[in-house]
Amino acid sequence: MAKNPYRPGVGTRPPYLAGREQQIHRFRRLLEDYPEKRRNLRVAASLDGERFTKADLDTATSRSTGALAQSLIRLIADNLVYRDDHGVYAYTAPMFGDFMRRRHRRLNEDE
Repeated sequence: MAKNPYRPGVGTRPPYLAGREQQIHRFRRLLEDYPEKRRNLRVAASLDGERFTKADLDTATSRSTGALAQSLIRLIADNLVYRDDHGVYAYTAPMFGDFMRRRHRRLNEDE
């Protein structure tokens, strides 16, 4: 008989979060590569949810559409986001948007 993955455990991390230290370290290292990557992720996270559209990013920032498109291409190349649908992007890691909202709040300079 298989173990029940939903059994209660006192003081234990849920199964989907256990052993994620390596991935979190990798994401933190990727965020330090260049400042505009972090800025774009902060702005996208401030839109709430785990998915965001390019149009929402356009309205939330003063950056040109071409610069924003290049930033999204870099985020895809770094495996931080993926293209979910036409103009719709999502984070590759579950709950990464929540992580960004908790750890990296949007700043006035992100406008």
